[in-house]
Amino acid sequence: MKVSRFVFNMFGVNTYVVWDPESLEAAIIDPGMIDDDERRALDSFIESRNLKVTQLINTHSHLDHIFGNTYIKEKYGLEIKANPADDFLARTLPE
Repeated sequence: MKVSRFVFNMFGVNTYVVWDPESLEAAIIDPGMIDDDERRALDSFIESRNLKVTQLINTHSHLDHIFGNTYIKEKYGLEIKANPADDFLARTLPE
């Protein structure tokens, strides 16, 4: 298993890409990207390693950890995996 860390947004949230070096299947954990530059940085990393993103995981749903959820969900066609008890937090992001 390999892990890379990115620090995104004004809160300095840690976003992780975790992948299997053999299958190249990857998970994105806490996608905190808030702008095009941050999205491009993550995309470039994933593309340069030919990773296949199969999981989108939130450790919790504080807004700084979920800024990039919609982008990742739509780009890779993934379901968001998070603790259901945090659902009320995720619903407040548009506010």
